Amino acid sequence: MTMKTTVNLSKKGNSIMLVFEEGFSTYSIAVPLPYAVSFFLRGLLVSLAALEQNKDLQKKIEQKEGMKAEILEEIRKAFVLYENVLKEIGR
Repeated sequence: MTMKTTVNLSKKGNSIMLVFEEGFSTYSIAVPLPYAVSFFLRGLLVSLAALEQNKDLQKKIEQKEGMKAEILEEIRKAFVLYENVLKEIGR
């Protein structure tokens, strides 16, 4: 079986809603926004460092059609949002 995961902002915007679906089971977790930002940023850094060092993983990503482009596009979007945050709070 495979696990499907979705990540959404809560209705009030105070937390991130994580939903894990595996077979007939569904698990939902609300993660407070400040912790979610910190947690996912650490995950992104660890993942990108692993990708940079692991040539086999790079090959696997390139073999899956569109995955590399999708990853690069999502990273680009993250950079744009980061720049917007910096503009808002001042550098």
